[in-house]
Order: sequence, then structure tokens, then C-alpha cells
Amino acid sequence: MAEFDKASVRAFLKRFKRAVRDRRSQLPIFEDNDAIAELGLTRKNCVEEILCLSVEDYHSGPDPDHDAQGYVWTFGSSIRGHEVYIKLKLAEWNGEDKPKCLSFHRAKQALKYPFRIPDDRS
Repeated sequence: MAEFDKASVRAFLKRFKRAVRDRRSQLPIFEDNDAIAELGLTRKNCVEEILCLSVEDYHSGPDPDHDAQGYVWTFGSSIRGHEVYIKLKLAEWNGEDKPKCLSFHRAKQALKYPFRIPDDRS
């Protein structure tokens, strides 16, 4: 699990979000629709959640995609009371960025967020 600096994470998110917005009529490809339905979300809800991700939501990456060329970045978010694991990838197709969401499901374990400030209010 590789970890990058804030600037690298910020650059990836900016590029990913721009690719999502540039493809206005096409949502990113979601490869795990059953997990999305289990959370009671629509694909549009998921896109909205992705567009709200920040550097503080970064968990890990970029890691090599073992199923295809490219790299996968992993983020986490709290959605409807559940910690959700979100794996994102930018694939290039005909010179354009194609945003993909490889995974959007409940986390099986607590995620670590290297850029979040711990909450010491306990």
C-alpha cells in the first residue's frame, strides 16, 4: 500500500473530478452495483459523494491495478452511518480521461486516513 503526499492526492482528485464533470451525460463506470444498492444509494448519489471527496478522505494509493493497466486510489467516507470504501481509477481512452469507480461498498475494517487530524475530544 503506497502512500502519497497531499499535493499528489489533491492533483488526482482534481483530475478525476474534472473528468467526471466533462462527461456530463455519462456517469463514471461503477463495477459493484450490488454494494451500491445495499447501501440504498443510486449511481447519481455515488457520483455526488465522489465529487465531495477531499484529501482528508484519502486512504491509500496509487496502487497498481491488478486487473488492468493503471493505478487505483482508495478513499473512505461516512455515508448513512456506514464507513464506505471507494476505489477510483482514471483510465485513458482515445486521449481522454475516463473516470471509473471500481469499488463503492461498506468497509469491512476501519480505514486509516493519513491526512486527517485525529479527533481528541474524548
